[in-house]
Amino acid sequence: MTRQSLFHLATLVALPHLTGCVLWLRDVEEEPKPPIEPAGQFARSGDESGPDRWWESFQDPALSSMVDKVLDGNLDLRRAWARLEQASAIMDGADASYWPQITASAEIRRNQQAFAFGAFLNTSYPMGLTASYEVDLWGRVAATSNAAELDFEATRQDLESAAMTLVAQVAEAWFNLVEQRAQLELSKSQIESNRVALELVELRFGQGLASALDVYQQRQLLVGSEAQLPLVEARLELAQHQLAVLRGQPPRSALDLPATSLRNPPALPATGVGADLLERRPDLRSAAMRVAAADYRVAAAIANRLPGIRLSASTGFNAFWDNNPFSNWVWGLAAGLTAPLFDGGRLAAEQDRTEAVMKELVAGYGQTLLVAMREVEDALVQEDAQMRHLVHLETQTEVASAALREARGRYAAGLSDYLPVLTALTSHQAAQRSELSARRLLLSHRIQLHRALGGHWTRELAAPDLESEAAPNYEDSQS
Repeated sequence: MTRQSLFHLATLVALPHLTGCVLWLRDVEEEPKPPIEPAGQFARSGDESGPDRWWESFQDPALSSMVDKVLDGNLDLRRAWARLEQASAIMDGADASYWPQITASAEIRRNQQAFAFGAFLNTSYPMGLTASYEVDLWGRVAATSNAAELDFEATRQDLESAAMTLVAQVAEAWFNLVEQRAQLELSKSQIESNRVALELVELRFGQGLASALDVYQQRQLLVGSEAQLPLVEARLELAQHQLAVLRGQPPRSALDLPATSLRNPPALPATGVGADLLERRPDLRSAAMRVAAADYRVAAAIANRLPGIRLSASTGFNAFWDNNPFSNWVWGLAAGLTAPLFDGGRLAAEQDRTEAVMKELVAGYGQTLLVAMREVEDALVQEDAQMRHLVHLETQTEVASAALREARGRYAAGLSDYLPVLTALTSHQAAQRSELSARRLLLSHRIQLHRALGGHWTRELAAPDLESEAAPNYEDSQS
């Protein structure tokens, strides 16, 4: 290889590093602003921000442990990790266009030529290298690569958004399970109370102090409370099934969940301003990145309509059986200029399409921000209303308990029939059940507020080690 050919080959290899100064045809904004102005202060706010891992503010170690297990084992989240791997591969593929494409070839050729005086048999061994490179004159390759990188980052934000939603689902399912356990204990307690009341009414009936109607009415209340027990048990099992599936296990897997109780939510966290959501919510960050990626694709579509330069080089040997294998060395360099002259409007249509896609994504970005702000405001309104509703329910339960005591006292003294006792007992038991459900719903609204506010904890998420984990054994996991 001569010194001149070595120079040409070195120049070809160095070209990817010499085309950094690109004539950009479009000013792309990598951090686009939303098409609407984020709101100022939200309707309500606390004084302290609380922990970034917001579920820890409920001070329930069992819940925190369940969240960790779900983040590690949930199959939907693993699907999101797999999508991130796909986006990474696409990004690497786009970056490959920065470099020359080099191919190697080697053949064995054998041919025979016949002449009047005989035949000539020839064997050759051609070998060579071919390199080609597109000069990124207008930044098309760079724009495509940047778009793929932003798509990768947006996919990571999609994963973080899925993790935030998943943790909210876990907390909802957890407190639903706690509620159903409490409802089950309450139902059993009410059934026992109704059974004792029935025995007392039957005793009074035997003494001629109560009517048969009193006995039938109390028996009806007992049967009605017993009829609710299977439904509560079913809801409890469904809650356990939901948690098991969220953990990536079969529905009937044994979860070994410790007993806990419903608590009032901690103090209201500081909600900040609407602009904070742009940083704290990964779905908003994803929407912004996809807008920027679409902007880069518009730039690439514009560059596609302009002339391009492609360089190529080849070198190799064509050795014969009876010759020195490296005696017939050949090489070649070529540069080509291509420019679209007429394509029936295909390239212009593609540019229009990419611009329309970007407009769609910009509108979607604005809509995502509106929904995010609405979710925060909705959660604040619902929690405030639910808190006031719960105060009234607590008062109602206290009043119903006092009314039941009074009705029982009057009935025992013979001052009234059994109907007021039955009415008071039914109201008291219904108030107890409603109060439990209201407490769980109050926690649900707080969970939705935390999900709507977002956070930074998802940035610490790491992909689980899928290769070292075996698939769960359904037979071994039955409770």
